[in-house]
Parts: sequence; structure tokens; C-alpha cells
Amino acid sequence: MPLLLLAVSILGRRFFWKYKMQSIGKMMQRPLLVSAILEHGADQFGKQQVVSRETHGPLHSYTFRDMASRAKQLANALKSLGLKPGSVVGSIAWNNYRHLEAYYGVSGGGMVMHTCNPRLHPDQLAFIINHAEDEIVFFRQQLCPIDQGCRCALHLGQTLDLFE
Repeated sequence: MPLLLLAVSILGRRFFWKYKMQSIGKMMQRPLLVSAILEHGADQFGKQQVVSRETHGPLHSYTFRDMASRAKQLANALKSLGLKPGSVVGSIAWNNYRHLEAYYGVSGGGMVMHTCNPRLHPDQLAFIINHAEDEIVFFRQQLCPIDQGCRCALHLGQTLDLFE
């Protein structure tokens, strides 16, 4: 009997040290990714309401699970357009539920979300977007005069009216 306990004790210690050595300095056992935050939120708080006010006044509400689903659809759509992890996606829009979906969809897909201030002059926006090397820019139809002023100065693949 003591031999068996000794063997279990030694094996247990080896497993413990192997596990301990793999997780030194790590608070978590998986990387902290936006996609993981989105999945956790959908799993734990899927029925909670996400409420947002549109720029023209009315409220929009839906569940966190619905928002996560739409964000994943956006991430897949961007990948089908040829964007890869690390690609930069610009956004000229006001904060609302569509912008939240874009933030989670772009970041959750491994791409970089570059939010631009729609209050800036079109020339400034064009400079900022070109300097960041945005591959795609999402914009709001209400901000179309800004888009028309920028489009001629941009070196983009395309712009998408995602927020309409």
C-alpha cells in the first residue's frame, strides 16, 4: 500500500509541476480575445436586453445573443470579402447598436477597428483614414456629405454603408 501511495504522490507532483510550469504568469488558461468576451456574454447574459437610441430618436432593443449573432455574421462577411486578421477597418458613424455590432464583429474577427470622428473636416478624415491604411470604411448614410468629400481623397478598396 505505501508503494502505491508513493507512486500516486510522485505522478501527482509531476502533473502538478507540469501544469504549474505551463501556467506561470498566466491568470487565465486561454487568451483574452474580443471574440471570447462576446461568446462569454452571449452564453452568460444572452437574454439580457441591449438598448440603444438611434440618432433620429427611437430606441432599439434586442438581446445580447442576437447582437453576438449579428456580429459573427459581420465577421464572416468581412472574411468573405478577403479581409484577414490584422486588416484595418475604418468606421465613420455615431454610436448606436450597429456600431456596437461592427466593433464586436471586426475585433472578434481578428481585424482592427479604426473609429473615426464624424465631426472632423472631410480633409482631416481622409488624411487619418489614409494614414491608418484602412482597407474598408463603414459609414452612415446621414454622413454622406462627409463621405463624398472624403471619397476622392481616399486610397481605399471600398466603402460600405453598413449602418443603414
